Amino acid sequence: LPEGSRVLLRFGGVAYRADVFVNKTLAWTHESSYTEFAADVTDAVREGENFLAVRVDNRALITKWPNDRGYFAYGGIHRDVTLELYSGSRLEDLEITPYLHLTEGGREGVVKVRGRRVGGGDVPVELECSGARLAVPADRQDGTFSAELIVPEPEVWTPETPRLCLFTVKFDGETYAELKVGFRSVEAKDARVLLNGEPYRLRGVCYIYDSPASGLVMTRRQLLRDLGEMKEAGVNAIRTHYPMDDRFYDLCDEMGFLVWIEPNVYCCKPSPEERDTAFAREDSVAVARSMTREMIAVARRHPCVAVYGIGNECNVEHPEAPAFFRGLAEIARGEDGTRLVGYAALYGLVGGIGEVLDVIGMNSYYGWYDKISDIWKPGPARIRDGLAERESVDLSAFFDMLREAKTRLPERLPILLTEFGADAVPGFHAASEDLWSEEYQAKVIAAMVEASRKDERICGTFVFAFTDYLDPSKPVNGFWNGWNLKGVLTYGRDRRRSFYALREVYRGE
Repeated sequence: LPEGSRVLLRFGGVAYRADVFVNKTLAWTHESSYTEFAADVTDAVREGENFLAVRVDNRALITKWPNDRGYFAYGGIHRDVTLELYSGSRLEDLEITPYLHLTEGGREGVVKVRGRRVGGGDVPVELECSGARLAVPADRQDGTFSAELIVPEPEVWTPETPRLCLFTVKFDGETYAELKVGFRSVEAKDARVLLNGEPYRLRGVCYIYDSPASGLVMTRRQLLRDLGEMKEAGVNAIRTHYPMDDRFYDLCDEMGFLVWIEPNVYCCKPSPEERDTAFAREDSVAVARSMTREMIAVARRHPCVAVYGIGNECNVEHPEAPAFFRGLAEIARGEDGTRLVGYAALYGLVGGIGEVLDVIGMNSYYGWYDKISDIWKPGPARIRDGLAERESVDLSAFFDMLREAKTRLPERLPILLTEFGADAVPGFHAASEDLWSEEYQAKVIAAMVEASRKDERICGTFVFAFTDYLDPSKPVNGFWNGWNLKGVLTYGRDRRRSFYALREVYRGE
């Protein structure tokens, strides 16, 4: 290799811990199942044959993120691996963040670019997009550069009109990067979510990717099918429970979806008297922070990404939690201040986390977990006027929870319903809307969406979930049997009754 070369091994995702060995030397270690990392192995490689081995550890340990099994059913190298060789003059550590800047006189597209130039003398970095051009000199000492390319009056990206344009980076006579970008702004103001300066309602679903053909491995074919069904259902927003592959973001850019992503800081619920928890231990805090940075590094160039979540269903009232979540929020805003920072709270358990957020999510399963348990057994149907009595959906407790939670949240904060729904055994139908039936599941989903419209601070809903998926936390009890069955599509992608109920309430808006 020429002197000054750099050799990277880039892993799109390894679940959970990866120890990367090159020529029998431990060259890199990484934790986190769903974030991309680049292992610098320059010092370990040699000319001729090289030996690469990756040791993967996916044991479910309470000391790791996430410390609950939930939907984390897979291990292994599940995303692309690439070998990257760099020599001569080049650009490194390139960051591209497009967004829409609204002014009193109109609007302008902005592409923020940061990076580092290696070699090339005084040759500037050239940026181009939609007729706008800019030549950017680099620092003479360390080669770093930063700039903002302004695109006057650009076409605006929305889920309804997902307009993209080509952005090019050139250096030393060669095209270094050529990619599609979109211009949009997203902000929270006066308890509203604003898209491009206008109030916008999110009609969303939660998406736990699990393919009957490829498991956790994301394929364009599976994504196209799933996202196409979401469009048919009237969905304009998706909440993912872990960082996604670039294939997913690219398709959401092209097809038009707003996306909430989050690191898998999930279900950390230490008791109040515990100390030195995952919220405070140096190793676990470092992993949570690196997950957040790595998530944003891949997502920042995509107009579809609207919310950076910083956690899901944790005990935010624990004494060690405030500093932990404040740190993640500061990282998210420092890395990319053009998106919203959010958190998904379970049953209104918000503590004081609202102070560091732009938007709060509420997860609740009224109409479902208040009616069943893991050992629920069927009994005789109640009879009224010669007909089986229909199962009711009582949402009074939901409104009680919402009223209580709002007393502990800043009035400026918009609210999203980030999880709700019910399980349905595939193919089980009941005219009397029995529990576990497709009819009852459809009833719960429609009732919750309708209930969300009764509170003006609720700016959107995310049904859990779009498809069934493998779930090792679900017991073998004649119903779940190791699966989460809350999908409006089955695992095989058949439509349930709830799909049509969702399409009616979403497309009816």
